[in-house]
Amino acid sequence: MIFMQGADRMYQYWGKARIDCEPRYHLLVYHSLDVAAVGNRILSHHPILVQRISSVLRINQDQVIPLICFILAIHDLGKFSESFQGMVKDIFLQIHGRDPRLCNQLHHSNLGIKIFEKIFEKTDLNLTKNLCDGDLLEFYLGYKYCLNATFGHHGMPPDMGAINYTPHYLVVTDDDISAASDFVQESAHLFLHDLNTKIPTQDDESLSAQISWLLAGLVIISDWIGSSGFFPFHNSKIPLKVYWKQTLDIAERALPVCGLSDYPVNPETGIRSLFPVFSAGERAPSPLQELVSTLQLGAGPHLFIIEESTGGGKTEAAVTLAHRLMNDGYGEGIYVGLPTMATANAMYERMKDCYQRLYCQGENRPSLILAHGSRHLSDSFLQTIGPYDDLSCGLDHPQGEESGEAVCARWLADHKKSSLLASIGVGTIDQGLIGVLPVKHQSLRLFGIARNVLIVDEVHAYDRFMNRLLRSLLSFHAALGGSAILLSATLPKNQKEEYITGFSNGAGYAPSLDFVDEYPLITHIHPHECRQIPFLCRPGTERDVKVTFFHTIDGVSEYLNKELRSGKCACWIRNTVSDAISAYKMMKDRDVASKILLFHARFAMGDRLEREREVLTQFGTQSLDEDRRGVLLIATQVVEQSLDIDFDVMVTDLAPIDLVIQRAGRLHRHSRGMRDKPVLAIYSPPFDDNPKDSWYSEVFPGGGYVYPYHGLLWKTAELLRSEGSIRTPDRSRFLIESVYDPQLPPYIPSALIERDKETENKDRKAEGLAGSRALNISSGYELGSGLWGEDDVDKTRLADPTIQVLLCRWDPVNNVLSLWRDMDRYSIDMSRITVSQRTYDVRITVSPLIESEMNRLYSILPDGGKKDRIIPLIPIDDYYYCPVVHPKGKKMVLEYDTEKGLVICSDDKVYSNAENT
Repeated sequence: MIFMQGADRMYQYWGKARIDCEPRYHLLVYHSLDVAAVGNRILSHHPILVQRISSVLRINQDQVIPLICFILAIHDLGKFSESFQGMVKDIFLQIHGRDPRLCNQLHHSNLGIKIFEKIFEKTDLNLTKNLCDGDLLEFYLGYKYCLNATFGHHGMPPDMGAINYTPHYLVVTDDDISAASDFVQESAHLFLHDLNTKIPTQDDESLSAQISWLLAGLVIISDWIGSSGFFPFHNSKIPLKVYWKQTLDIAERALPVCGLSDYPVNPETGIRSLFPVFSAGERAPSPLQELVSTLQLGAGPHLFIIEESTGGGKTEAAVTLAHRLMNDGYGEGIYVGLPTMATANAMYERMKDCYQRLYCQGENRPSLILAHGSRHLSDSFLQTIGPYDDLSCGLDHPQGEESGEAVCARWLADHKKSSLLASIGVGTIDQGLIGVLPVKHQSLRLFGIARNVLIVDEVHAYDRFMNRLLRSLLSFHAALGGSAILLSATLPKNQKEEYITGFSNGAGYAPSLDFVDEYPLITHIHPHECRQIPFLCRPGTERDVKVTFFHTIDGVSEYLNKELRSGKCACWIRNTVSDAISAYKMMKDRDVASKILLFHARFAMGDRLEREREVLTQFGTQSLDEDRRGVLLIATQVVEQSLDIDFDVMVTDLAPIDLVIQRAGRLHRHSRGMRDKPVLAIYSPPFDDNPKDSWYSEVFPGGGYVYPYHGLLWKTAELLRSEGSIRTPDRSRFLIESVYDPQLPPYIPSALIERDKETENKDRKAEGLAGSRALNISSGYELGSGLWGEDDVDKTRLADPTIQVLLCRWDPVNNVLSLWRDMDRYSIDMSRITVSQRTYDVRITVSPLIESEMNRLYSILPDGGKKDRIIPLIPIDDYYYCPVVHPKGKKMVLEYDTEKGLVICSDDKVYSNAENT
């Protein structure tokens, strides 16, 4: 039994406990200093954070680390409570010689606030004069949101309702408050006593509110590392000053293992220093790439919007520009956000070859992380994860040999929520958008992105819901001192204006800008100037694509048949999976091509990845003319982005103008000698000056749901009919603005105007919903009225509900059900498909024998299969099927094969009793 008096009382509380080895517990005062030490080292190695905190709180930079160390040290103040300590009764008995009398009714993150309030109510604390003149209440009031951030270190702000509702005598004793008071006083003396200048009282609580979001992320990551196996347990008394020196040394050695070292930025800037292909003279930089290499930057934070056609080198230009911002102190790394996992995977491949040139060579190597939910399925990412580091054991971190390949700290790779802490991150934009939603650990994502330059590619590709969240992310990022670069080939002015407003609101200035019509264009927004800088396109990327229309399926079929038989390869982009499958069957029956491939999202993941590789082999940069000849690809929007593929001939279903332009970019994309002038064929409803409101949906029932603004589709068709071609960059701005600006002709007919008004009302509601869900940086780190929940990427997209089906293969010989891709690594993921709940929420009707096998599989799946809907596929002829009943009672059948993917159809075929044979 330990019994102490006076200041020694604070040594009677455990902070971390374990079962399997001695010592059983780590004293709370030491764990608190461990976390402060990690924060100290992070701030010391990342001066950009010190600068940002100093700037927002308006304190000197030399005051930042002592102040934050003090705030971090008291993060677990709530553990100075008998109700918490009694959670491990044998340790409590060992320390206090009795059983606990209070039960835990309040999480210790909430208890921290409770105890802090009681300290200045009940004790006469002698706080150092260097902090708010020694007045603890003034400190609490002025830095309230910073305290919320430190006490709410488990991913959510403290629950003030629960705190105020719970009487203190139910959870803490007077001795607890005295011990906590002693530790607060000792911590203040340890960190703040020797300051040369006093940290002032904050009269403006908005400053504390703003920086609290950044601080919350710092506390979480400091607590995670400070709670890991790096820090050995101690349960005997050591003077805090002595222990502080020891734990600082451990924290210093821990950061490289966690991928959080500082990496000196390569001072050699410009496109040629980062990309050897340009410095070696193998390729000439584009005008855009030359421009961003020398562009005058000025004071930040900065917002750049780059509008340039495909082939202009936007990606390399954005990385070059971000590197220059890093050199000027506006970022330590880069996060690239993209609309889909496929585009993120493709960008990861590109960044893998250049990211280390952003930094000076040194002992520690910067990390490159792929950040999305299926990154473990990327072979490229898995190959770049460094050797395993067990954080529960020692500190011997195998660095490996220096190479030009991407390397990431396995600790970052294994922790989804901390992946944005990497030096260079590539992922879906959803990973960043979660940072502005009331979900657990959102501040960790904000913290990671705030240190870096944010690049968002394909910014035109987001719906109104995601656009609103992206504007909030830009506001947060700018308010925390971050800079951003937005990329698009086709961006309407109104959307560009919204992004500028979002960023400038966070940065605290109101730019005045009259948009120009030039294209390509860089728009540069920063505190002292707003500029629009036209530039020339890359020579050879000028496009003049003839446009022709077909109004019948037969017309499309005949056109493709003629072109394919002449030896060309072709692609038909359909707007829905069902339309793609229907076209595939028709073209197969008509035998129009030497080979037909079907590519869409409704394949098992393993089959989809194989099909993607096949498409790249058939139509990619390395494809041979003899392999391409007479081959037809029928696909959905999955080929619009990320895949570097090229076709001689293309047909597209009518889509909005920006997507039509993007699809046209897959025509004659690669240099393949002499080819005829590119022609884009558009399958469209017949032209009609006075169409009905069903003009589009009669031809494209499913496509009408995917693209609900039928007036814009009508304008697209009419505009391209009158233009006769797509000329980029000369007419890019004209085409986009003519469709998206309602004040410009061609004017939408009345029937479609009324229809689009309904769609607009739905979009406004979606936008409003996103706005109501998004956090407000000025509100500070507190629960507020938001419904905080678990970290869930689905919250970033407002779409029809989906379900995850798990395809399984029935073996009628051995009566066994196995995963569809049971030979694959990650066989569960590789056998999954995400489908519409509206269409595929069906009841399986199979024999009891198969049902029992389904139950067996459910029992061994992670989480008991709660996330999956097993589909048992029964073999018949050359495909598989599963009988189901639709919620409306209709009998239907799911069919699957590796050619067509998953199809639901009426039960009008004669199926043998295959499940029993």
